[in-house]
Amino acid sequence: MNLITIKQAAEKLGVSTRQVDRWVAGDESFPPKRKPYGRRSYFIEDEVEQWLQKSISESAKSSYC
Repeated sequence: MNLITIKQAAEKLGVSTRQVDRWVAGDESFPPKRKPYGRRSYFIEDEVEQWLQKSISESAKSSYC
């Protein structure tokens, strides 16, 4: 299990860190922030990748309809 920072998550998703914060606050399906070591927040890399794949597949389904 790899932990990534919000900056790394944003780079992986191709968006700003502010957009990641918006998704955390408003999209219940987006992976939650974790604080395993105190104050700094992390994401579990696999959860971010799964969310991205799910979003891509849902986008593809809706474009075919």
